[in-house]
Amino acid sequence: MGWKDWFDVGGGESMTEKTTQYDDGSSKYESLRTNDSSKEDHQHTWINYDKDGNVQSGGSTPGKDQK
Repeated sequence: MGWKDWFDVGGGESMTEKTTQYDDGSSKYESLRTNDSSKEDHQHTWINYDKDGNVQSGGSTPGKDQK
């Protein structure tokens, strides 16, 4: 599944998200958060889940530039 439409999260910020399902039943949730709906200037967060929905790993890039 691809990126969803950007939506307002308040404070002048927007967010988009997607979830990828893998053949082994595991999945990866990702979100982008930005001030200007830019896939270049954003904070990227991800969480990897096993087939039972347990968190396996995750992380995020540094925060987006404040303009």
